[in-house]
Amino acid sequence: MSGSAGAAIDARGWGWRHAGRQAWAVRGLDLRVEPGERVLLLGASGAGKSTLLAALAGLLDPSGGGESEGELRVDGRAPQDARDAIGIVFQDPETQIVMARAGDDIAFGPKPISKPHPAVWMGGDADAVLRRAARFGDGWAPWLTKPDELPPKMDYLRSQPGFDDRPFSLFYSLAMLSIGQEHAVVDDPNAHFGQSAQQVIDNCNMLAERGVTDTWVNPPALDGFDAYLDHMQWVAEEIIPKVG
Repeated sequence: MSGSAGAAIDARGWGWRHAGRQAWAVRGLDLRVEPGERVLLLGASGAGKSTLLAALAGLLDPSGGGESEGELRVDGRAPQDARDAIGIVFQDPETQIVMARAGDDIAFGPKPISKPHPAVWMGGDADAVLRRAARFGDGWAPWLTKPDELPPKMDYLRSQPGFDDRPFSLFYSLAMLSIGQEHAVVDDPNAHFGQSAQQVIDNCNMLAERGVTDTWVNPPALDGFDAYLDHMQWVAEEIIPKVG
């Protein structure tokens, strides 16, 4: 909705055909809904009610193989461009976005719109992944690459024709440093797989020196939600202020 008065909806010869279907779900729709006007959308199963509502919410994307015709506008904008002003509540809890109840979904609130698009990360170690990340990605997340191999790998990525010197992130989890190694036991129950706070700090700084921009101090096995909160507090107070 746009402000307290609501939003205007206009459809002019609008139609939608789902990917792989011969029949149109909706076709030839002409409709005008004034701001604040309440409309009952009534029809048999398969008549296209849900398709229209999904289109108005900006959830239908022709790039996925569907086909659109005509014009559909919300306050003069295409629904995909008006997602910051539109909301939809599905009829079945199982089809909600995150939670089992609409109220719980609403409590999360909308995420900030990522422009020009949500961040795209590429995972893997092959050169093909690096070339793909250089062309399309905003970040790279290796799996088995050793820390000392990160700088030459990033040099290779940045040398690719598709890379345009845009801001680029490199993720490397601390858990990958323990692959093939025994996990020592220390007294601190919040320690990362047996590493003291100083060991975690040293490893984070070591990764930063090799170009890592993001990491994950994943917790050890903990008992209960409060224990995880304690671990998060340990990271916030003992680790983050001393990294970088």
